[in-house]
Amino acid sequence: MERAGTGRTRNHIEQLAGRAVDPAELLDGEDPETLQLHDAQHWVRVYEELLTFKTALLKRAERMADDVSDSARTEIARSDLPIMDAQARKLERRLTFWRGRLDQLRREGSANDGK
Repeated sequence: MERAGTGRTRNHIEQLAGRAVDPAELLDGEDPETLQLHDAQHWVRVYEELLTFKTALLKRAERMADDVSDSARTEIARSDLPIMDAQARKLERRLTFWRGRLDQLRREGSANDGK
């Protein structure tokens, strides 16, 4: 099995890493201004899945770091864990946004139903 990133340029990998933690970076197809309730429901589910996945990876990485040498643990704590944590925080912010957008669209839909 080929490892992720094999054959990619350093610049490309740095761009991917930056995108992963950039709070302004949206997922493909994500439209924060959507007026569609089902779109907002979709993005809530997507971000819940991503956050669950990332949180599990982070917890596992923290546990695994306990079983490596001091030098390896220092590197993991200096680079891997902060990046994963930043990614999780970004996902939390996006999930919070989409939950709020979903609530807003539901309220607007209820208000429009009454007209």
